Amino acid sequence: MTGQGKAEGGSATPASARPGAGRPGGSDLHRRQRGKNIAVFLSLIALAVLIYVTSILRMGGH
Repeated sequence: MTGQGKAEGGSATPASARPGAGRPGGSDLHRRQRGKNIAVFLSLIALAVLIYVTSILRMGGH
């Protein structure tokens, strides 16, 4: 009965049917890293906007 079903040590889904398997960086690790990179980018943009607005308000209030 070991020859039935999915192959031993393998996956039931072929590599070509897995999402992102055909393109570089399509693994779960790469997607998580991309999400972190986007979060850091947005945080830096928010910090830059905060500093800009703060400096404009401080100069304008004088």
